[in-house]
Amino acid sequence: MSVKKRIVAIVLILVFIFTSTAGIYAKARSFGGARSFSKSYSRSYKGSSKSGGLFGSSKAKSSTSKSSGSKIFGSKSSGSKSSGSRSIPGTSKSYSGSSGSGAKSFATKSASKKYSYMQDSYKKQVSGKKFNTYKQKLNTEQQKVYNDSMKRDYGTGSRRMGFEDAMKSRTSRINSFGKRPVFINVNTGMFGNPFSYGYAYVGPWDLWFLMRASEMFWFHHWLEIAPYKSYFNQQEYEKLEKRVGELEKQGVQRDPNYIDPDTDPDLQFSQQYQEENVDKIYYTDKYSTNSASSGTAVVIIIISAVALVIVIRKLSKPKPKKSHYSRIY
Repeated sequence: MSVKKRIVAIVLILVFIFTSTAGIYAKARSFGGARSFSKSYSRSYKGSSKSGGLFGSSKAKSSTSKSSGSKIFGSKSSGSKSSGSRSIPGTSKSYSGSSGSGAKSFATKSASKKYSYMQDSYKKQVSGKKFNTYKQKLNTEQQKVYNDSMKRDYGTGSRRMGFEDAMKSRTSRINSFGKRPVFINVNTGMFGNPFSYGYAYVGPWDLWFLMRASEMFWFHHWLEIAPYKSYFNQQEYEKLEKRVGELEKQGVQRDPNYIDPDTDPDLQFSQQYQEENVDKIYYTDKYSTNSASSGTAVVIIIISAVALVIVIRKLSKPKPKKSHYSRIY
């Protein structure tokens, strides 16, 4: 076979390899560039509070500082580079996608499965726990805070927790956090005992958590908590109100996305917020198809490479020359 024919054959094989794997990698990129997480396990809380007393330091901690929080957390996530967006029917969740209708459909289905799986599993675990739940009747101002907070993203993307590990360690972490000193007591005339996580909420925050939250957490989220002031011991609340006023006069800037760095996010947010925003608090590796797609691509490349080598070897074999015999008459 001539050199030109050999070149054409090689080119055709290379084109086949490219077209076979391009679609697979297009799907994988819709996930691969979005974020990566590392699995680990939860740390246990120390019994003593790091938040200081009611009149502790006035130095505000930045919510963007590196946290010494739970090892359940994944690594920091980077945003998707895609320009499109889509939402899951029946929810307010939206997910960004990559170009191409096939990749978008693939990413949407996977994201939807992840969200539904985590939401359903979370609700089942919560419903299986036996603890008292206070039936709250919100006034107009409280209802507005609640409605607005349910739609908010508090920038927890870099501190999202591995869902399966978080659910397994949740009870032990709640028990450990419950041993921390109480920062402010609740209104005992309104709330009874036993009192634990999930008993009541204050906007997006769990009331049980707020009893032990840091002073700076209260300062940053004061405007959200203030409409619920009747939930707390009034004498302690008034002292805290004065302290917040002092910090305001000092010019300390509020961070509306402040998250207590020494507490796992799932213990800070209320059960209601997590049910509606489970993908903002947790991540899961279930229904991820990156590894499967990559594995398929590798197999195709290997088979194609072997086929290419075989073809080249066959084309490289010289044709047997016909022997010419001279005849003598």
